[in-house]
Amino acid sequence: MKHLLSIMLLTGILVIPFQACKKEQSFHRSGNSNLQLITSAKAYFHDSVENSMRHPFGSYRIDAAKTIDWKAAQVVGLSQGPCVMVPVHYIKTLLIKSTSGAENLFSLDDITYLIIYKGKANAYHAEIITALPDTTSLKSSSQQFTGFVLVEDWSGQRLRQLKLNAGGSIQEFRPPSTTNSRSSRISTSERPVQSEAMIQICYEIVGYNYSKGDPGGGYSWTESLGCTSMYIAGDFTGGGGSTGGLPGYDYASIPAYSHPLPKIALVTGGPNIIANIQDYFKCFTNVGGSDHTYTVTVCVDQPVPGTREPWRLQSSPGSSSAASNPVDVGHTFMIFSETYGGTTITRNVGFYPRSGVYPWSQSAQGQLNDNEGTSYNISLTISITNAQFFNMLNYVSQGNNQGYLYDMSTNNCTTFAINALQAGFVNISSRIGSWTSGSGYDPGDLGEDIRNMPLSSNMSRNTVENPHPNVGNCN
Repeated sequence: MKHLLSIMLLTGILVIPFQACKKEQSFHRSGNSNLQLITSAKAYFHDSVENSMRHPFGSYRIDAAKTIDWKAAQVVGLSQGPCVMVPVHYIKTLLIKSTSGAENLFSLDDITYLIIYKGKANAYHAEIITALPDTTSLKSSSQQFTGFVLVEDWSGQRLRQLKLNAGGSIQEFRPPSTTNSRSSRISTSERPVQSEAMIQICYEIVGYNYSKGDPGGGYSWTESLGCTSMYIAGDFTGGGGSTGGLPGYDYASIPAYSHPLPKIALVTGGPNIIANIQDYFKCFTNVGGSDHTYTVTVCVDQPVPGTREPWRLQSSPGSSSAASNPVDVGHTFMIFSETYGGTTITRNVGFYPRSGVYPWSQSAQGQLNDNEGTSYNISLTISITNAQFFNMLNYVSQGNNQGYLYDMSTNNCTTFAINALQAGFVNISSRIGSWTSGSGYDPGDLGEDIRNMPLSSNMSRNTVENPHPNVGNCN
């Protein structure tokens, strides 16, 4: 008897605007010949393909609005002759993260092409190629592509689905109804039958829309790529399989993939971990009276200064997004300062996740970081009493506690700062922002609320960053 162990490998897709450069591969023909081929292919597409009936398939990837970038068209050489390859541009650009590709991120624009070529009957064919690289392809120094290749017509109908393996072997997807199954056998032996375990790997695309222009209108979906038992070796030496088209190895040669984009995490771990917060704060003294003054400053690095945008592309140094992260969500941190006589003690502190958090994995162990080198564009300084000051320090100190979680929506860096102020009975109101995957306090909204709020006599606002190093030592 066989036991079927099904292992689901999820391919996650995060959808947000992004642009990247595509890899180029040219077919060595004269410039005029290439131009003629592209012109003819474009005419065929406009006359016979572009306006063909499109039926919704219920797949957001397939149904998504897209255009063809003819200015970037190129000619590549395949086994059946020249092929015109044109980048496909999605109106809502999609970024794709997959477990099969580890933490590498791709733009769907970078892995999707329209190809137009003439088949054996000298008739034009138009196909949309989407190539999903696996970790073998990403780690390889060669140009060999391994992973999945989806072949669809312009209407979205799936024509072929290939799995390209290391070593050059190619398997083609066959739905369960077309795969061969072996008849069950009954053992007549008195000897016990040892179970034979078969591990079946099933692949699935998990799509996630994240639109900057419509932060509350996102959606998610899944798209099955089948299981290993549904992929069988095919004869790709002489033709395009049962559905026609190109031989499988031609699809492997189409450069419908790019170098991996930087790993994306909406929020990453901080750069300067505070290992012992009690030691970090030990120089502060809890003394009442007018000879000791205490202030707390809330510093905000807005993703787009002067706006309520919850994020932007291209991270800025010191934000909650690492330099290799194309998404900048900004950051909120605090500066605590005590002055008495000629002595000043200053400490910077901000709250981060210990590991990266994503729209599909929003929580992680929290950790405190030293933000003395972090940039900001707006701040609010508040004069407070020693009791308020130490209530805030006590609240902040829990940020390193095991089990105290950072959460993108409910306990992010901005939430943490607002709650720390409230622990010292300082209340500032801020708008709740929203984004696909949740909502909560965010640097964009807090910065604008600080900019527009009426100030009490113990408050001051600054829209120009000043140096804010940690100051003061003690035994």
